[in-house]
Amino acid sequence: MELHVKSYEMLSKDVLFNIICERINVFVVEQQCSYQEVDSIDKQALHVFYKNGETIVAYTRI
Repeated sequence: MELHVKSYEMLSKDVLFNIICERINVFVVEQQCSYQEVDSIDKQALHVFYKNGETIVAYTRI
């Protein structure tokens, strides 16, 4: 596994898309929380994630 720490500007479109999909899966679908998942904090945060090959296996934003 490989650790990545990136600003919003450093994220590729594909990685950002995968991050957003997983956040929606976990927080909106699985936890049944209806709220806006993507917000302005994404542009200010550091995005920290582990990848196993091309798959993101863990994620948080700081």
